Amino acid sequence: MVFVVFFEAGIQFPCNMLLPEILRLFQVELPQLSPSALVRIAISDWACRTARFEPSAELFGAVF
Repeated sequence: MVFVVFFEAGIQFPCNMLLPEILRLFQVELPQLSPSALVRIAISDWACRTARFEPSAELFGAVF
């Protein structure tokens, strides 16, 4: 199940590999995330790639 607000927040399919990793790390499902959580994940992914780091769920968990 995916809510319309997720698409408004910027989620796209296929999603990058960071999202499934984060879902597994925190043991949550996509409907349990808020739209703002998706924005934070996207920002984290962008920041890592901009700084030439490989984004990871562990790094996301340490920062957020």
